[in-house]
Amino acid sequence: FDQIQKIATAPNEAAQKTAYEAEIDKMLADARFAPMMIKWWRDTLATGGNRGATYPSYEFSATFAASIVVNDRPYSEMFTASSGTCPTFTAGTGGAAGTFTPGNCPGTQPTAGLVANPDLMSNYYGNMAFRRVRNLQEKFACSKFPAEFSTTPTPMGAGTYTSPWPFDKVPGATAKINFQDTSAVICANCHNTMNHQAPLFAFWDEKGAYTAGTIQVMTPVPGNPKTAATDWLVAGETQMAWRNGKPVADIPALGAAMAADPDVQRCINTRLYNWAMSKGDVVNDLAAVPAAITDPFVKVFNANGQKLKPVIKAVFTADDFVKF
Repeated sequence: FDQIQKIATAPNEAAQKTAYEAEIDKMLADARFAPMMIKWWRDTLATGGNRGATYPSYEFSATFAASIVVNDRPYSEMFTASSGTCPTFTAGTGGAAGTFTPGNCPGTQPTAGLVANPDLMSNYYGNMAFRRVRNLQEKFACSKFPAEFSTTPTPMGAGTYTSPWPFDKVPGATAKINFQDTSAVICANCHNTMNHQAPLFAFWDEKGAYTAGTIQVMTPVPGNPKTAATDWLVAGETQMAWRNGKPVADIPALGAAMAADPDVQRCINTRLYNWAMSKGDVVNDLAAVPAAITDPFVKVFNANGQKLKPVIKAVFTADDFVKF
């Protein structure tokens, strides 16, 4: 009530605007902002809680993501930080701000922000590591697969091949899974991208434990065998990539490629806009936002070193929110 009164009793519109923006600044500095961000990231990442002593804490990635926002760190560190990606949070009491305590993730896995954090690897365990790849695409690029499209689509079978990758990079009819199938859908439209990423995530088991060089995921065929390299890609095709023409050698390189992708940068601005406007998920609920709407926030994002507090303020003070 007091906040509303400060704004309502300001002498003119300019003063009301100043008073309103001051209240937004106070909220961003409030001790309650950190736990709110942790909850928001839990919801976004679909993680949280604990499954027992043999599993990782499912709070790690949401807490790390929130610490990036609250501590005014560049959003790029979400994908590139080489340490401290499994922090803990201690809530403040008596009006004191809470505390993020940096911590490295258990195990010897490669570290690239939260890209391969053990809680995400466990939470999104599945056949051939495809759920792990889908999670990164949908949460951080704000779109489902197929993720990339050729400028020269090719009619093929029951549809059109639209991927920029050569069609025959994924296994065909003689393999365990025929990713070249065109009888109903063009599997390679999605899988030429997915299969050039999934092998990077193959070495974590269902509990998020990493074993270098030992594949931990299965191929969904009779006998449920461990996946082999040639289940993802044809023999001789070993290049991993974020996108066609953007090869990556390992998880840190993948994280760097994600951080540099304009679609990834726009995605977080879209998610913050939808949060402010109480819209659904940009992917699951098809709550897409036109680029013309998010352009001003992307500009703020880039002008402030990819820090997200200025974007949050820009969204909550935009005409779309204030005058809705």
